[in-house]
Amino acid sequence: MCKDNLTGQTVGCCIVAVKQVVRNSPSRIERLDAEKAALGRILQRSFDVDDSTYLVMFVLPGEPVYKSLWRHQRGFPEAFAKQCAAQVVVALLDLHGRGFMHRDVKTGNVLLDPATGRCHLIDFGFAKSLVRDDGTLDGRAMSFVGTHYAMAPEVYRCSQQHDNYYTVAVDWWALGVFVFELLHGSPPWPYKCEDGDLVRYAATLEQPLEFPSHSHFANPHVRDLLSYELSSIESSNS
Repeated sequence: MCKDNLTGQTVGCCIVAVKQVVRNSPSRIERLDAEKAALGRILQRSFDVDDSTYLVMFVLPGEPVYKSLWRHQRGFPEAFAKQCAAQVVVALLDLHGRGFMHRDVKTGNVLLDPATGRCHLIDFGFAKSLVRDDGTLDGRAMSFVGTHYAMAPEVYRCSQQHDNYYTVAVDWWALGVFVFELLHGSPPWPYKCEDGDLVRYAATLEQPLEFPSHSHFANPHVRDLLSYELSSIESSNS
């Protein structure tokens, strides 16, 4: 409950999150439409003011996962990492089932409530609808979007060869990077391409994974899962 400063009356209220999106190009408008649709029931309402659209959502408790990892520099215990990853899997299955790919799954786009362990996948600004205007399923995307360290190799190939495409498999690749980061405290390769050589950076993503020696990776099943997640899924999509 809140107190109205003008009348002194107690009134019902809620705290909301408002995201401003500037509609400054046809492609940005297209992405905005996809984001609104992908948000589904999370989006409470939207409204336009001048050249901007405002998306109104309920506030979710927690902080980006990477901030929690700052306090656990060697990563989370395996059981806790499994709990976080499972919730992101459920979110991705729901998103894919509704005909969208996320394209930017990373520790910065998952909110974690340390008090409860609840995780929420957020930021659908790069979401892509997989449904054509005629209602048929496409399932492919070609845009070079995402965050360097979480982007699958086939996304990088789209920046070099315009006839390449990728599918929802890129979200599962990013999930593998996410799980690695949960357990180790950092991703298996640099966070971003510092020198601008995307070809060389992308080549590092296809090298065999090097696992740190500490105990979070002692479980052979975890090693097998991540080795498969960050290799076979990509090659099966080529």
